[in-house]
Amino acid sequence: MPEESLQPEYVKNFRCIGSQCEQTCCAGWGIYVDKATYKKYRAQPSLRQAAKDLIEINPAARDNFEFAMVRMQGNRCAFLTPENLCKIQQRHGEEYLSKTCQRYPRALTRMAGKIQKALLLSCPEAARMVVLGSELLPSEKPLYSWAFASESSHRAETSSNEMMRSLRAMALDVLRDRSYALWQRLFLVGNLCRRVREPFNRQSRGMVQELCSQYATIISEGQLRSSLNGIPWRPAPQVELVQGLLQRRFQLGQPENGFSSRVAHFLQIIHAESGALQPDSVQRYSDACEQRGAAFEQAFPLFMENYLLNYVIQTGFPALHGGGGVAERTDPLVSFVVLMLHYRLLQSLMIGEAAWHGAAFSAAHAVQMVYTFARGLEHNLAFSDELRRTGQRPELQTSDGMAMVLRN
Repeated sequence: MPEESLQPEYVKNFRCIGSQCEQTCCAGWGIYVDKATYKKYRAQPSLRQAAKDLIEINPAARDNFEFAMVRMQGNRCAFLTPENLCKIQQRHGEEYLSKTCQRYPRALTRMAGKIQKALLLSCPEAARMVVLGSELLPSEKPLYSWAFASESSHRAETSSNEMMRSLRAMALDVLRDRSYALWQRLFLVGNLCRRVREPFNRQSRGMVQELCSQYATIISEGQLRSSLNGIPWRPAPQVELVQGLLQRRFQLGQPENGFSSRVAHFLQIIHAESGALQPDSVQRYSDACEQRGAAFEQAFPLFMENYLLNYVIQTGFPALHGGGGVAERTDPLVSFVVLMLHYRLLQSLMIGEAAWHGAAFSAAHAVQMVYTFARGLEHNLAFSDELRRTGQRPELQTSDGMAMVLRN
């Protein structure tokens, strides 16, 4: 099976816009300094005192990447100029940046024994490049062609890495199959993950590849299309799930103002400003979805597709990852439910934002929603753990549960 590019072109093309950016990546977060860079600073006479005063050894470090941390001044990096530029880079060049600062917003994840790269959408410029891109993963080959070619492969020759790559490639192909509505593509990926879960657990490697090939045929021939079109939309449990997850996020700590404001807009639209759903909340949610959802998709047809494609690459799907891009385990079904919850949260908040702004809603508002979403949810480790626990709920792992969450 041919390997999808582990560093897509849009990652290679990213360029930081510096002080022109509406957000600085050097504010609000802890900034790690790896051991090699720390030693370089202490060895450089012009940086030695600054390293002593402004960088401290991290007693909780899990590895050399987290060896030390910058002492923040307020919520800003101590090396940040008033123009939001880095003093170290200005005076000594990019080679003196720590690994954290050199990489961001590039996300490095080890998947199937290889490093793959995507972009972290907490960076506004990265978010613009990804969600407003016209064709995020162009390919010269037809969708599923690799799966059809592998139908006659010998099961014994299929490795564990090949098993991971097969499901990842299927997810990327299905998400790009625009003959289906986007929620239907996600539903198809979810049901494939449900079917291959047991072979994954049994390490039945050839069976995973065979199921991917069979599923590619079913999808490409449209055998499930009429069933998908007949799935009803159930806004009541959907908005209850979204409201409950947002409430849980705030219980884990106050997010940055940008994300908090967007959540406030959503709650205002559904008349749940008090934090609890009201008798008319479901109807107001339904109205916003019907009135603004279609308009949003028409204005930005590839927006959510691009978000999902980047998510698959960024997270190393179907693996589950903890901090630092390290795979904890592989459970394709739980991984899918976590992906599905990200989609539902972002889609619902985006519709709420579009309804809140009305006719004035623009691409700038949409991009702002994405990068505040990433900062408020995706970069919060406690909430990421919460989503992994939610992903293990049996009712969300069934076809009916997936349909409830995904159906627009």
